[in-house]
Amino acid sequence: DRAMSLGGKRWISTRNAAALRNILKDLDELVPEGPTNLQAGLEAITRAGPTNIYLITDGLPTDGDSDYQSLNPFATCSSLWGQSNTISGVCRLELFQHTLKHNSPRSGVPVNVILLPLEGDPAASSAYWSWTAATGGVLMSPAPSWP
Repeated sequence: DRAMSLGGKRWISTRNAAALRNILKDLDELVPEGPTNLQAGLEAITRAGPTNIYLITDGLPTDGDSDYQSLNPFATCSSLWGQSNTISGVCRLELFQHTLKHNSPRSGVPVNVILLPLEGDPAASSAYWSWTAATGGVLMSPAPSWP
């Protein structure tokens, strides 16, 4: 539900073995839980000025930072303003499209996505494929039996 840098710095040299170990240590300690806020992640990464984006996710976002109740496409998505504990597939797709419309990185930045298997989010693969294809990036989705 929030964005943070791993390893304590924004940019490090790939030759800095200690810094890379710090990133891996932070990653090992990270336990995913709660909603996914793609908007917060894109805002943070855009401020850093990336040349490529690599996103690892298990589906479409379930949270954001906007005042969605005032936006017409979200009129039926009560979960986005605290009225429900679940979010429908239709609302997740609307949230994804809204997030990309308002928070996509600058043109010319390839977005690459590793989409982990998750049942119940059938629109995720086509939505992420469209985004990665439009940016010159790639979508990869490992098989459910992958370790």
